[in-house]
Amino acid sequence: HNEDHIPHFIEVGGFDLLLDLALWSTMPGGRQVVAHISCLSSPSISNVTHSSTSSTLSAAVKTIATHHDPQKLIKLLAAALESRILHLNICIKALRNDRISDDAEKFMCDGLTERIPCVPLHDIQESEGNSTLIHNLSTLFRSIISVDWLVNSLATVVKAACQRSNDAGVGLGRSEREWKKEISSKSFENLINQLSLLHRSALAEVCKVRTEPDYDQRELVRNRRSTQQLVYKIRIVCQEGAIVRNGIDIDDCENVGNLEMGEIVEAYDRCINSSGVLRYQTRRGWVSEQTRG
Repeated sequence: HNEDHIPHFIEVGGFDLLLDLALWSTMPGGRQVVAHISCLSSPSISNVTHSSTSSTLSAAVKTIATHHDPQKLIKLLAAALESRILHLNICIKALRNDRISDDAEKFMCDGLTERIPCVPLHDIQESEGNSTLIHNLSTLFRSIISVDWLVNSLATVVKAACQRSNDAGVGLGRSEREWKKEISSKSFENLINQLSLLHRSALAEVCKVRTEPDYDQRELVRNRRSTQQLVYKIRIVCQEGAIVRNGIDIDDCENVGNLEMGEIVEAYDRCINSSGVLRYQTRRGWVSEQTRG
């Protein structure tokens, strides 16, 4: 976090290398990332890139954005995003078993959920075909996560640039004119359109699942207690740690301890309480998947 080193860091390509590092270090791959996302009660509101590595890289981007020319950073992040969107397009078509094309205009998530088995991950039998499916699914998830991280980093740079402009007062300086010109360009508009298309098509595909004839029956099966003894491995990622209580309801149960950030514990049961919060039962008591509100 030494601001004096930032210009030289950018000049020698350090920011480009930081983005490359973030693409592969924010989340694990293979079956591990599929299990991580499958265990989330609501992936749409949960943060899947909550690893300490991801947080450290995000903090580095924020520091650089506060002390360096935003126009160059926006350009680098936009180029990285365009590359990852092309890669995501390939991942989508690989999972759908499509003929791969680089035509960005046809980038859609249609039919993705049809390729994902409607059974728990631990019930998927080991076979060559299923191994390929898990590999393609994990590659897709990692690609989506990398796009998400880059979008958040781009938002961080733009917000930092806006704050610096407000602090500078009236009048447009050269730096401000340049970064505003960058986000007003046709290429940046096309990037936002691609991200918007991804967002809309992904939401439409997920919502489509609820209209399937056997959805209600699958939900009944999914909510039944498993006959197998499942073990969930939980990492505490909140900076304040996690409160352990002696029951599933948060307001009516006593605090019996705390878990520190970074601590890893095993849970043997989980359930959604009356407040809609997913709770895990560990040997020490119940902890929440995420904070309320």
